[in-house]
This record gives sequence, C-alpha cells and structure tokens, in this order.
Amino acid sequence: MKEKPILSICIPTYNRADVLRGSLECVYNQLQDIDLSEVEIYVSDNCSSDNTWEIVDTFIKRGLPIKYNRNQENLLAAGNFLHCINWASGKYIYLLGDDDYLLPGSIKLLLDALRGKEYGLLFLKNEEHENTGLVMEYVDKTEFVKKVSYYYTFISGCVFRKSIVKDIENPIRYKPTHLLQMPFIWSQQSVLIVMLCFLARYCKLGWLLIQMEDTISLTCSSIGIWR
Repeated sequence: MKEKPILSICIPTYNRADVLRGSLECVYNQLQDIDLSEVEIYVSDNCSSDNTWEIVDTFIKRGLPIKYNRNQENLLAAGNFLHCINWASGKYIYLLGDDDYLLPGSIKLLLDALRGKEYGLLFLKNEEHENTGLVMEYVDKTEFVKKVSYYYTFISGCVFRKSIVKDIENPIRYKPTHLLQMPFIWSQQSVLIVMLCFLARYCKLGWLLIQMEDTISLTCSSIGIWR
C-alpha cells in the first residue's frame, strides 16, 4: 500500500488565474528541495470561467505534480474549502490561498517540522513587533487567542491534522460564517503551544505549535508567506 503523504497542500481558487500562476510558481521553485512522496498538491477550481485550467496544465507539463479538480458548480468559498479538506489524504492539511506566495524553502521547512511529529496545529503568525527570537509557551487556548487575536482566521496561516476532520459534526453548518475552516483549526485540544519568532523576508513570522503530547523538541529556521 502506498504510504500517505505528510502534507496536503490544497489551493482553492476561483477566477484568479493570474494570481494562481504566481502561487504555483512559488511551489514549483521548491521541487528540488523536497521528497515528492511526502507532499501532495491539489488545486480545486470552483467552476471558474477564466483560463485557470490552462495555467494549471502549464505547470503539470513542467513537472509540478498537481491533482486538479473543477467543481461542476460554484460551491462558494466555504464549500470549496470543505471539498479540499475532505479530499486531502495527507497527515496534515494546509489550505493555501491562491494569492498567498510561499517563500523559498518553506515547504521543506514545513515537512521537516511535521515529519514524525504529532502536532494538532501549526500556526504561522504575521508578527507586528520587532523579532526577538523568544520562545513563548501557552497552556490554554485563551492565552493563545489573546496572543494571536484575529490572525488565526487567516486561512494560509494554519496547518492542521487530517484526523481532526472526522470529529467535526456536519461542518457545512458553519458555511454562513465564511470561516468554515475554523472548527478544524480550533477543535484540537491543546497541551502545549510554542511560538518561535524570527525575521523572514517580506514579513515577520512566528510559529505556534499546538502539541498533542507533553514534551516538544524542535529546531526551526525561517519560513514565510507573503502576499
């Protein structure tokens, strides 16, 4: 049996072929750094009327192993998010906005951080204050929310476990909130949350890791998302 990938990078898109091109280019440029058996790349086209498929097909021909889906009808953004979440087969799911561009080396660093680990949530936060390199630990979600505020609603800032999906009852009921991804991000019980701050190109970022076990050992380098 083929081993499941560590990470599913799922890109929901609709009528934004030009910005999608940039996002896929950033992923393509990282192919040399990663073991393709550890990652799957999925583009879910929400019934676009532009040339989205042509852009995707160009990258497939260049060697980017994209699995492509075109919905028969527009499911609205939340419906397309849910489709991606249900489709993903990786241990962890990364919903990446089609207009969010990964910095060089980001995918490798994500895989290195997730490989063999049992995290519930990996959170990338855009830091507004000066980078200090401090490690901050949290033991409850209230303190987590105080720190990250509304940033945890940023779809491209969260990587969460696929196993959480089955625990969310009737997730489509959250569709009117336009934040359908949040129950999957927030359902994991936290034991330890760690934030490592560092300076990355274009923006300052930190990682928050909600750990499912009592101890953590992590070496981290810069990773980033820029818009």
